[in-house]
Parts: sequence; C-alpha cells; structure tokens
Amino acid sequence: MTSIEYTYRDNGNIFEMISKNESGQLDGIQKGYYSNGQLYSEHYYENGLKEGIQKGYYSNGQLKYEEYYENGLKEGIQKRYHLNGQPESEHYYENGQLIWKKEY
Repeated sequence: MTSIEYTYRDNGNIFEMISKNESGQLDGIQKGYYSNGQLYSEHYYENGLKEGIQKGYYSNGQLKYEEYYENGLKEGIQKRYHLNGQPESEHYYENGQLIWKKEY
C-alpha cells in the first residue's frame, strides 16, 4: 500500500508531495513546488529508485529539464532548456554512463 505525504511552507502553500511504499521507500510520484505554488519538479520512483521520465520546471512554468531513468540510472537522452524554452543541452546515457553531450 502506498502512502502520500505532504509538507507545507510557512505561507500555507504546498512544498512537496511524496508517495512511499510499505517499506518507507519512495514509490510513485514526488512533486515539489515553488513558494508561489508553481510546480518545481515531478519525479517518479519504484522501490526507492528513480524510474521513467523526470521533469523540472522554472518558476514561470517553463520546462527546465527532462530526464529518463531505468532502475535508478540515467538512460537515453536527457534534455535541458533555457528559461526562454530554447534547448540548452542534451546528454546521452547508457546504464548511467555518459556517452555523449551536446551544448547549444
């Protein structure tokens, strides 16, 4: 059974939402928020390990990064973006090892 925990900022806005499995490991979605309530990050876990797509956002809601994980290791193309939405960099990983990177 998965439990969901919330933490809040002094201003009452949500700071973080995390889900944990029966063993207390992160399992499912974890979301972080800026003080203005805007989504900061979305991370997914399975049994304490990052799994699948992970996303981060600037305080204006613009996508900051997209990363993909398999069994807690970076896998495939990881993308980062400038505040204006233009590509900043791409990094390619296999089994958590950086294979190549490209800066824009």
